Amino acid sequence: MLLTPYLNMHLRDKFAFLGPGGVDIAITEFERFATLSLNSQGIFFPCTQLVDDVWHAAILETMDYFEFCNNIAPGKFLHHTGIEHHQYMLGRTVTQQDEEDLSVLVSYVTNFGPFTAASVSLWVIADQLLKSQGWTLAQLNAFLAGLAGQTSSDFPVGSGISTKDLILKFHKDTAGTTEAYFANRSTSRPALNTYEVLVAACEGLKSVTKPRILDIGCGIGTLFKPLAKRFSAVEYVGIDNSPDEISIGRSTIRSTDATLICTDAYQMPLRDNYFDAIVSHMTLHLLDRSDELFIELVRVLKPGGRLYFVVPARISETPGELAYTDTIALFKKFESADQLTGKPSIYHDQGTLIEGLREFFGGECSKVEEYQLQVNPLASDALDHFTGLYPYAMLRPKERKIYDSLASTFIKSFAIANPHLTLDRRLAVYMATKG
Repeated sequence: MLLTPYLNMHLRDKFAFLGPGGVDIAITEFERFATLSLNSQGIFFPCTQLVDDVWHAAILETMDYFEFCNNIAPGKFLHHTGIEHHQYMLGRTVTQQDEEDLSVLVSYVTNFGPFTAASVSLWVIADQLLKSQGWTLAQLNAFLAGLAGQTSSDFPVGSGISTKDLILKFHKDTAGTTEAYFANRSTSRPALNTYEVLVAACEGLKSVTKPRILDIGCGIGTLFKPLAKRFSAVEYVGIDNSPDEISIGRSTIRSTDATLICTDAYQMPLRDNYFDAIVSHMTLHLLDRSDELFIELVRVLKPGGRLYFVVPARISETPGELAYTDTIALFKKFESADQLTGKPSIYHDQGTLIEGLREFFGGECSKVEEYQLQVNPLASDALDHFTGLYPYAMLRPKERKIYDSLASTFIKSFAIANPHLTLDRRLAVYMATKG
């Protein structure tokens, strides 16, 4: 029993009208729903209204509900949301929807065994699949057991997986953590984190009453809050190709002024000449088809609209920057860094980047500023600065341990040799105006 004694008694009293057997199954499936949700990195597990009613009743008993969540996943908390399955799936292709729906069912049978006649009716997708395929319960469970046997948690090293797939895997495994990390890192701009530095660069939007802003690679929508704070009100649309990131964002941002869409930046389902500005934090340099991307960004911007974005400045001058670069180079020991190489990126050279922006946007294009992301090498989470790199997602557990050990040794050595210095990563804000 994961529920506290009081919460168990409270729910049984509240739903006594279901009868003893009905209460047992409702509480059991609620516990299973919560277990999957708290350990799923943002995947949506649609249950029937009855399970949602139990969830709502449980969360009102705040302290006991908090203890219940902690019993499942220490330190985590499952926020109640009224989002429906069709709303959650907005922006996904039919194939993406099918794949995620099946992953939900596979997660269930992997953790709790086959569906029963009582449990299947409380899980929307399972019930729909039974009815649409005309299957018996035994056929459904056999199908899901077969799928569960085919899953694999890691890509093999040296498989040549594409950068796009590597990034998708990284964000599926660590949804939400990238934004949490960046938001809590100091920069060379006093009292501003790196998201706030980007927002501070958007001075041209102050003359617009309620600017329409598009966020490319929005993740969980981290930029919405500082944008809304700086400009009083915004119409914010965020796009990202990670359904896991979008799921978390939709469940945590409660504003009618924010819309998150799971889609590709190269072909967005958005109107021409609509946005006053486009923003992007540490994303554009990962999208290698820059010509296609710029054409699409220009299409959705209003005439005179501006693009503001942050990318690595590609400069290593200070001891902290050199140490950061050397620690990244450790990936070469595992032949994983090569996954992010290929043709030279337009973002590697400032002059080439600005020239490319002018070609497509036609208006004023410039580098707004450079600043440094700073990490205390003695901090307990200093290693996170490097394990957040995409090649790390490709390493098998044994290789990750080796890398972690090497990187930790290197970071500690740097801290001893440079007791008053931080590990620095230089970033740059660029701006382009649609002419």
